[in-house]
Amino acid sequence: MMRHELPAPEALVEHAAFLNRLARSLVFDAGQAEDVVQEAMLAALEQPAPPRAGLRGWLAGVTRNLALKSLRGKNRRARRERAVARPEGLASAAEVAERVELQRRVAAAVHTLEEPYRSAVVHRYYDDRTPTEIARRLEVPVRTVETRLRRAIQRLRVRLDAAHGGERRQWCLGLLPAALLARSAEAGVGGGAAWAAGATIVTTKATLGLTAFCAAAAFFAAWTLRPSPAPLPRSSTPAFEAQLREREQRLEEGARDLAAAQQKLTSLETENRELREKLARAPAAAAEGGAEPAAAQKGPRFVYRDTADALDAVDWEAAGTSMAKIGPLLEELATALKEGREMPASVGEIQRWNGPLITMALTLQQKGVQGTGVNGSFTHPSVLVNLVHGTLLKSGKPLSSDQEKLLDAIGIRFLEEDGRRLAGYAPGALALRKLIEETALKDRLFAEVDTILNEEQRGVLHPPGTNGWTGLDLFSSGIVYSTVARPIDFGDRPGLAAVVGEMLAARLKIEGDAKTAMAAQVQAWAARLPEKLLGVERDHLTAMMMMRLDHVRAAAQSQLELFEGLAAGVALTPAQRKSLIEETVVLVPYLKKPA
Repeated sequence: MMRHELPAPEALVEHAAFLNRLARSLVFDAGQAEDVVQEAMLAALEQPAPPRAGLRGWLAGVTRNLALKSLRGKNRRARRERAVARPEGLASAAEVAERVELQRRVAAAVHTLEEPYRSAVVHRYYDDRTPTEIARRLEVPVRTVETRLRRAIQRLRVRLDAAHGGERRQWCLGLLPAALLARSAEAGVGGGAAWAAGATIVTTKATLGLTAFCAAAAFFAAWTLRPSPAPLPRSSTPAFEAQLREREQRLEEGARDLAAAQQKLTSLETENRELREKLARAPAAAAEGGAEPAAAQKGPRFVYRDTADALDAVDWEAAGTSMAKIGPLLEELATALKEGREMPASVGEIQRWNGPLITMALTLQQKGVQGTGVNGSFTHPSVLVNLVHGTLLKSGKPLSSDQEKLLDAIGIRFLEEDGRRLAGYAPGALALRKLIEETALKDRLFAEVDTILNEEQRGVLHPPGTNGWTGLDLFSSGIVYSTVARPIDFGDRPGLAAVVGEMLAARLKIEGDAKTAMAAQVQAWAARLPEKLLGVERDHLTAMMMMRLDHVRAAAQSQLELFEGLAAGVALTPAQRKSLIEETVVLVPYLKKPA
């Protein structure tokens, strides 16, 4: 036979720490583990490992065998000791009651843990699931589960230490026998097997409590038998103790913050999963003729990161229905007014279907969706693409899957452009300028959407009788201008300058020399206005605050020129300048008819 050389002592020492950890995990006793490791090293010196086996692997196998042998010997001794033990050497009824009470406190401490720590402990030690199973069940990383369990144990240690005056040994010893008993029951040896058999005769109600008791015992067996930080020396100074308490408090606060962040992350992951499910259902529904499931109709068809919460707060089924119903009614109203007839009876229906849209617009504004006024939020790019989708769906002219992809791409592109627009304004930028550029962007969005629609679909969004009118054309910037445009009558340019000057002085609270300077600026502005802007007369629609959109756009652009001149050429107080910056009213001139 080939003779193997003995390993050098230095080589054995290199594996000592590994073998000690392995032995401790098998015998759960530090002293017993040291004995096992010493026997394994002695065996290595007396019977060296074969060259192919590798020293570390061979030592690990020897250590496992010795640990199991040691446990069997220890169990045999325990049975013999129990067989010959005198009755007075066993635990008294009072001691048993004390131990049960201690275990009840442990279960109560687990109950008071914050989420997600409590659930982690219950899944691991009460439901007997592995960290991998828990992670798969909760849809979180395994490392997250392990972190939650570790922090839960830390928190329970702190609470039980505090409840026992800082004496960890006092409550650990009370748990240890029950924990070992539970382990014996699992292994089917000694008294544990008998205890497990006896447990089967208890009532159903008692069994529930017993199950929780065993789980807690197993949990704290794994806990109390692990190495824990050494207790502070009795001679520690009060200052050091105060510092330690402060650090422990900070650790608790950090753990709470981490728990809150983890809970928020879990919530966001759930929301994202639900959104993905909605997106997955919608194309299939469109392919079946536009009949979406009721649950899918409630949410938005297109979801975008910055407005996801706001979009999710809207009932999109109701919004699409209202838009589909109100369009033809507005066209009927516009036709009647243009022809000088009385308003149709359907005006009441318009108010009915407009109610959900008003609620929707207010919700979007409250959720922080960007835009000038309530209707500015209502026509945000992320809102518009969903309104187009819902309106066509409820009108029986649904988008095809290819059209949906194109519409989504348009929404993404214009969202990015709108974000750049808002980020590009310097402090003190006039709100009127922002309004003009916002509405121009939305009109370009509508124009691009029209290119992917067929003629019937465009007719749904832009009925011929309402197309190009503020307050009537719902899929244009006219819906935004309808809340800020104000018609004003004038006879000639000086008269227009006088009316505009008085209105602005009242709105901006300008008096004295500043008012005089402003009047001069307004007169010069009125003198430069193009004849095209001044040649429009009122009609029946204008009397109802419905104006041609192109006329309103021209008035807004000319008024921006006036505001910029006032900001640069008139000495305004900070309050007046602030009012000028925030002003969005658009004064739309209408020529008085000759008497």
